[in-house]
Amino acid sequence: MKKLFNGNKILLLCLLSFSFFLVSCDVNVPPEVTITSPDDGAVFTEGETITFTGTATDPEDGEMSGDSLVWNAASGDSGIIELGTGNTVTSSDLAEGSYDVSLKATDSAGLFGFDAIGITVRADTTNN
Repeated sequence: MKKLFNGNKILLLCLLSFSFFLVSCDVNVPPEVTITSPDDGAVFTEGETITFTGTATDPEDGEMSGDSLVWNAASGDSGIIELGTGNTVTSSDLAEGSYDVSLKATDSAGLFGFDAIGITVRADTTNN
C-alpha cells in the first residue's frame, strides 16, 4: 500500500493479486492563521489602545471569523489574558510588561492553527 498526498486528500494505491485500485479519502487540515498587526516586537505605552488584527483560512471552512478566532496575551507577571474573539480586537488594559500575543483559529472539525507575536508595553511617563 502506498500513500500519495494531493492537497487535502490522501490517495492510497493498493496492489492486490496483480490488480490495483485507488481509494480517495478526505483529510481535514487545520486552519492557516496570520496576525497582520501589530508587528512582532512592537512597543506600546501603558494605557494606549492596541488594535490586534488577524486572518484565518481553513481549506474546508474557508475564511474564518467570529468566535472561531480567539485572542490571548500571556505574560509572566499577568498570566493569560483573554483579549476577545474575531478578526480584530482592541485593548487598552495591558499593564507594563512583555507579552506573547496569540491568535488561535478552530475549524468546524475541532482542528486548530495559531500564530503568535511578542509585544512590549512600557510605563506611561508623560504624567510624572
